[in-house]
Amino acid sequence: MTKANHMNLASADVPYADALAKNPFFALSSMIASVYVDAMRQNIEQLAVSSTRIMQEQGIQAWTKAAQSCTEALVHNAVTTQEQALGRITRANQKVFEIVSNGMSR
Repeated sequence: MTKANHMNLASADVPYADALAKNPFFALSSMIASVYVDAMRQNIEQLAVSSTRIMQEQGIQAWTKAAQSCTEALVHNAVTTQEQALGRITRANQKVFEIVSNGMSR
C-alpha cells in the first residue's frame, strides 16, 4: 500500500483511521510490509517466468529429439528396405537368367 492509500484509509469510514494514519509505527510497518510484498511479487513472477521458460525449452528439446529419432528410424528403414529390394531384384534377375538359359538350351 502506498502512503496515498493510507490517507484514503483515514477517511470517515473507519473511526480510528486518523489515529492509524498519524501513527509513525503504523506508517513504518506499512512501508516495511510493502517492501516484503514487492519482493514476494518479484519472486513469484521470476518463478513463473523461469518455470515457463524451462517447460518451453524441455518441450522443444523433446520434440527435437523425437524428430531426430524418427528421422534416424526412417532413414534406417529406407536403407534396409532398399537393400531388401535390391536383393529381390537380384534374385529375380538370376531366375530370369536361368529361365532364359534353360529356354535357349532346349
